[in-house]
Amino acid sequence: MIGKDLPDKDHVIRYVRPTLIDNGVVSGGAFCLRKIETGLSVYWLEVFGGNKNYQINRARESCDLTPAKSGKFAELNVGITKRHVNSNSIYPQEIRIQSTQPNDKRDFVQSHSEIIGLPPANCQEAMLVGELIAECINNVHPGRID
Repeated sequence: MIGKDLPDKDHVIRYVRPTLIDNGVVSGGAFCLRKIETGLSVYWLEVFGGNKNYQINRARESCDLTPAKSGKFAELNVGITKRHVNSNSIYPQEIRIQSTQPNDKRDFVQSHSEIIGLPPANCQEAMLVGELIAECINNVHPGRID
């Protein structure tokens, strides 16, 4: 269930597979939908409270995947990302970043969110929009800490 739009001042992270990172630079392909997706999975940091390191660690624990040793989490500011993509994209639909579990009070569940309004996987604008999102990355964090 799609919920409320995240506040523009807040931040989300998305896991990026090692194959989508080249010399430390995250590819726009990390922000393209796969054929079966309607939204791009991200984790809302401010749900966890605390400082940034605490938020990142809680998001790592909350995600339903096992990050590769060389995988990364790309951090985005919600407002900057929406404004940049929506003002520079030729794709007619505006992106939004929304909580997917608005009625669940558990922070680890409520953290899961989606970027919606992205071009479908087979659309030629998909990579362009992905690259615009990648331009908004303000920090990259290790996928896991061993």
